[in-house]
Amino acid sequence: MAHARQTIREAVATTLTGLSTTASRVYQTRFHRLAQTDLPCLLIYTLAETVERSAMTDGKSLVRNLSLRVEGVAEATSNLDDTLDNIGAEVEAALNETSPASVEELLLQNVEINISTEGEKPTGMIAMDYLITYRQTSGTPSEIL
Repeated sequence: MAHARQTIREAVATTLTGLSTTASRVYQTRFHRLAQTDLPCLLIYTLAETVERSAMTDGKSLVRNLSLRVEGVAEATSNLDDTLDNIGAEVEAALNETSPASVEELLLQNVEINISTEGEKPTGMIAMDYLITYRQTSGTPSEIL
C-alpha cells in the first residue's frame, strides 16, 4: 500500500518527465549519485507534512499540507544561470498546467539557487518548494479524497 505522499510524488515525476531541458532524467529521491551523463536532471522528494483535523466534519477528515521539493541540477558552465532559469520555467509551467489528481492546491512557495563544488565537476541547483494541500479520511493513508 503506497502512502498518498508517494502517489503525489510519482504523479509530479510523471508530469515533469520529458521537459525540454531535463528530458527523462527525473529521479524520485534526494540521494541520487549524479554522474555527468545524468545532467541536467530533476530530483523530486518530500520535505515535511502537517496534518490537521477538518473542522467541518465529524473529526475523521484530515487536511494535509505536503511540502514537496523539485530540484533541478545542471553542470556549472558559463550559461549556468540561464540553464537553471530554463529548468525553473519548464517545471513551473508544467505543474501549473497539470497538477496531480485529487489535490486541492499546488502552490509554489520558494525558489532557492545554489552552486555546489562536490562531485566530479561543480554543479548548479535550483530548488523549488511546493505546498500541496489534499484531504484524507483518518486511517486511510493511501487514499486521497
